[in-house]
Amino acid sequence: MFTRVGHFRALYGGVRKLSYFSAALTLAGAAANVSDAAVDRLDLLEATHGVVLPAAVREWYSRPKLVDLLAATSSLERIYPIRDFGYWGPYWRFPGGASDQEAEPGEEASRVDPLALGLLPFMEEDQGVWFMVARLNGADDPPLVVSFDVVGPEMQWQPHVARFSDLIYTRLWDVFPDGFSLSGRALPVTQVDLTTLGTELQQMQSSFEVPAGTTFRYADRSGDQRVLLVERSPNCWDITLWSAGRELLKDLAARLGSVSFLPELA
Repeated sequence: MFTRVGHFRALYGGVRKLSYFSAALTLAGAAANVSDAAVDRLDLLEATHGVVLPAAVREWYSRPKLVDLLAATSSLERIYPIRDFGYWGPYWRFPGGASDQEAEPGEEASRVDPLALGLLPFMEEDQGVWFMVARLNGADDPPLVVSFDVVGPEMQWQPHVARFSDLIYTRLWDVFPDGFSLSGRALPVTQVDLTTLGTELQQMQSSFEVPAGTTFRYADRSGDQRVLLVERSPNCWDITLWSAGRELLKDLAARLGSVSFLPELA
């Protein structure tokens, strides 16, 4: 009989079958093969909770190299190992939202199953400041949302990226390889600046960064010239211009000569 596990491995096994993360792996110059043990754990999770995981999520978690690539982009986050995938650390919630440490003797806790709420937790800030989940909305490559501090149905979610695969790509994109750069902190980036950037360069995936604002990314077709704009607050932005070569950086600065933030970079 052709099982679901066999079907998944036939579709996604091997580097050539990669469909959601090929661009990220190209950017990283890496390859990622399927782990049969990871696939077995994902199958067990689906069977236990009666859910079907989004294809992009399965593809990512079934390839340990993809998980390692995300982990390498930051030491301040904890990606849940597969054995904890889909769970929250503090499971228990009492009437009024009190945690188990705050409960009065004799109070009963109720278990929160995030998967039953259509939420798939997979990463958190290492001090528990925020939690990141994929929304199980039926999409093969679902959106990611973030909430702060509180774990449970009362959480308020903020959008992060439109697709699960965008998280890996943008994190890798933000780690510039060896080259030449200008960077600084600037006054507000204007809509005119964004329009100019969009005219001169291709707009890449954007993301909403917690707890600040939107991060914009732009690049030329070759990827040898890039602009990264990180909104720390409405009146403060971190800005980086990067190029693979010195002359390319001069060319990039010349092409963007009309943007308001350029004189502030050094």
